[in-house]
Amino acid sequence: MSAAFSIRDEYLTRQQAAEALNCDVRTIYRATREKDGLVYAVIAGKHYFHVNDLKAWVDRCKRRPAQSRR
Repeated sequence: MSAAFSIRDEYLTRQQAAEALNCDVRTIYRATREKDGLVYAVIAGKHYFHVNDLKAWVDRCKRRPAQSRR
């Protein structure tokens, strides 16, 4: 018998997203205000973040190290 699917398994609250990314809740809030920021859904006045959207946002935040000048 397989476990029942719950949409809550794929969506995180703002607090859960911050905990998953080991950052402050304010960082998540600011990321939703950026032009190409974090995608979210609003349900009953609360923000929810899909796990794949969090991963995509982290990927967009990646930077290459600066090359040293010699």
